[in-house]
Amino acid sequence: MIAVAILGILAAIAVPAYDTYVKRAQISEGYHFARMAALSVAEYYQTNGVYPATIAEAGINATNTGNYVTGVSIGTNGVITVSLLYGGNQTGSIVFTPSSN
Repeated sequence: MIAVAILGILAAIAVPAYDTYVKRAQISEGYHFARMAALSVAEYYQTNGVYPATIAEAGINATNTGNYVTGVSIGTNGVITVSLLYGGNQTGSIVFTPSSN
């Protein structure tokens, strides 16, 4: 009976920690896509002196998505938005705003 109680306590601690770990891993995929887009936007800006208006202008494949990334877009002034589906059915986004400094 004591062994069952100990296993129950360990499971109560381990399951939420594992859940958090999985969500962080899923979100890190979004950061990976955002960093790739940021490099493309920076290169475009260096070459042309203005930010790209679309992901196609930046040379990013629009259909390039991952297991948890549902899309990447570039908005006004080179703002990069990565849309995510993580934690089962939760959605979110990562937004990078470039600076020309």
